[in-house]
Amino acid sequence: EFTEKFDSVGVITGDVSINPLANVVIMTTEILRTMLYRKDESLANIKTVIFDEVHFVNDPDRGVVWEECIILMPPDVPMVMLSATVPNYGEFADWVGRTKQRTVYTDKPYLLMDNKGVFNTAAYRKIYDEIRAAEAPAPHAKQAAGKGKGKGKGKGKGKGKGAHRGPVPKQPLTGESKIRLETQKLQGMIKALEADDKLPATVFVFSRVRCERYAMGMPHLDLLSGSAERSKVHVFLKESFSKLDETDRDLPQIQAVTDLALRGIGVHHGGLLPIVKEAVEILFSRGHIK
Repeated sequence: EFTEKFDSVGVITGDVSINPLANVVIMTTEILRTMLYRKDESLANIKTVIFDEVHFVNDPDRGVVWEECIILMPPDVPMVMLSATVPNYGEFADWVGRTKQRTVYTDKPYLLMDNKGVFNTAAYRKIYDEIRAAEAPAPHAKQAAGKGKGKGKGKGKGKGKGAHRGPVPKQPLTGESKIRLETQKLQGMIKALEADDKLPATVFVFSRVRCERYAMGMPHLDLLSGSAERSKVHVFLKESFSKLDETDRDLPQIQAVTDLALRGIGVHHGGLLPIVKEAVEILFSRGHIK
């Protein structure tokens, strides 16, 4: 794929070395760290380093390799860091800036481009407005006092003219109410993408539990084109899961993923069985998971 865009492409891993002197070289962070340790001569020719899946900096085993690559990188080499799963990207950017003594620019769009390479401006604006509205401070209760007449001793009794009490601030949503509201918004966005013929789409959720809650919370959302496509999904899943023991085929996870897939919806996270994740990936690649 890279050779279709670039004239000179190479790959270096622990086992493979193809065209290592190319203009664009894809390598593991372990190889890059070794080059930095040795102060390899080829480092002088590096113009930019792009770290894909930079959230691996938090990996218990490989994270130190990513950290050392960032720390040891020559100060004049720009770095671009990509990830869809760094919730504390601001803190991470601050650390990189302090470590390298450089300005770090961050960009976290709420929506990615659709399958046709077109950014969904309308959906982005809708979510942006909703977030701004949710973050806006609640209006304080205001009371305008007019002129009053009263009489009495001690605690007076009086009647005021022109008194007005402002609206009571809304209480923030919590728990189940918040999940339901977020699910409704997500379903509305998916329907908008479907109406604009911009599916399939991928939604990133930083919680396995919420990932499944969102998916299961849309029981009436059906994104498949009809019975013919539904039949293809059914046959594929039946053949895939036939490799499992009969008792395992009745696992709640299998039943839930099957029910979702028959409506064109998929979930994908580390808590799924490998065969389930692979089935979801294949259905997505074939266009049956929307």
